[in-house]
Amino acid sequence: MSELRRDYLIERFVVVPTEDGNSDHAYNGNGNGHSRKHSKACVYCPGNEHLTSPAVLAMVQRNGMYQMLSDVEGNYVKDWSVRVFPSTDPAVSTASNTSFGDGPLYKEPAYGFHYVVVAAPDHKQKLSNMSIDQWSNALLVIQDRVKWLYSQRKVNYVSIFASYGKNRDLGNEHSHIDLVTFPTIPPAILEEAKAADRAMEDNGVCPVCNIVRMEANGPREILSTQNFIAICPWAPTYPYEFWIVPKRHTATFTSVTQMEISDLAMMLRSTLGGLCRTLKDAHFNMAFHLSPEKKNNASIHWHIEVYPQISNWAGFERAFGVYMNNVSPELAAQELKPSCREEFAKAVGVV
Repeated sequence: MSELRRDYLIERFVVVPTEDGNSDHAYNGNGNGHSRKHSKACVYCPGNEHLTSPAVLAMVQRNGMYQMLSDVEGNYVKDWSVRVFPSTDPAVSTASNTSFGDGPLYKEPAYGFHYVVVAAPDHKQKLSNMSIDQWSNALLVIQDRVKWLYSQRKVNYVSIFASYGKNRDLGNEHSHIDLVTFPTIPPAILEEAKAADRAMEDNGVCPVCNIVRMEANGPREILSTQNFIAICPWAPTYPYEFWIVPKRHTATFTSVTQMEISDLAMMLRSTLGGLCRTLKDAHFNMAFHLSPEKKNNASIHWHIEVYPQISNWAGFERAFGVYMNNVSPELAAQELKPSCREEFAKAVGVV
């Protein structure tokens, strides 16, 4: 069990375990929601479905068609392509019984859903080398689950994120993506939405649409497809950080079309593959920045941000919110571009 605590003064929130949650099974804090205790068997691999919570959704191919099925009363779906189930060690819970606190000691229940999306059945298939078709399947399943989550009460935001690499501390190395919901809009998204709203009022145009136009064919562009552009942002927090941005102005992931899903799968395969080729299979985090889909005033041009973890923050970054980056985004783009384009060519069968 966990609770959501707010800082004394600023809009910074922390999920902490309640007294009965302080155990070896407490949420490990690295964004994966997996227990600190592990068996030798990978619980995400086919054949080990009984080691996880029952799947609420499993994509399978039957008679040349993909179907969305689910586990029923101990009967586990076999031969799945993508599998979704509740985390066995969630960051948030719908069973939270934490009371509310006000004033400088504000707290509320860490209420929400936490699902794990196993992106591929093959343990050796990484996010950086998954086929375009497999990425498309994973994205379609995520889109379906996000739609369902927004139909649930007390869900005001659905976060989508992933970690990659052998140095992910305690997480399972089998390729997966996490979905965690919040009863309120996360501060980073709210701040981004407010900044976008101010820019719209000042300039009459979506600031991210303007970024797409400004960065196209420029020194920070990495790769461009029909529907997406990948860029190293002007002021990156992390070395080799890059964003994948839709060229069409859209705020939500559920409004992405089937054609755009296929294009996004191609972009993710190419850029993540190029990143790992350039940085020798470096650890990275990936997060979808999306608008909340229930009625509110917070709206952003959705995009994906990828944060390579090749350096550690020191006291300067942790204390003051100013970040030291020893690789300029122009140099990062220059190094990433050829690798990403080679991965793109390989993925589409040109080489």
